[in-house]
Amino acid sequence: MKQFNTLKFVFLLGALLSPVFAMAWWHGPPPPTAPLDGGLSLLLAAGVGYGAKKYVSAVKKNKTTEK
Repeated sequence: MKQFNTLKFVFLLGALLSPVFAMAWWHGPPPPTAPLDGGLSLLLAAGVGYGAKKYVSAVKKNKTTEK
């Protein structure tokens, strides 16, 4: 049973340290960054427009059901 616990410990230690060793070998240039301003602005505007459309249609539907 002690050998099994030691084996589990070695595998756990290897799994936890493998990202450290993998990142230590990276010596290339930094990856290029993507501009987020234009895409996020368009998504935000589309979301606001969609929400406004849903709100107006819900208000119109509510007014027609009250009469």
